[in-house]
Amino acid sequence: MGDLSVTLRSPYTDMEFDKTFKRFKKMVDNSGVLQEVKDRRYYIKPSVAKRLKLKQRIYEEQKNKKLREE
Repeated sequence: MGDLSVTLRSPYTDMEFDKTFKRFKKMVDNSGVLQEVKDRRYYIKPSVAKRLKLKQRIYEEQKNKKLREE
């Protein structure tokens, strides 16, 4: 496998590497690319995905209900 390298060039000349990298990470996180890759790692049948989504929604509703009661 060949070498893989990424060159980051900041349009802000006075910005140091750490700040530039932090901005880059934030942009990648906000774009959702990594989450998409993780989601597509394994195939999930539509029926299973629907069930998982329903479970997540029920969990969040219970959590919100509990927070409102306090």
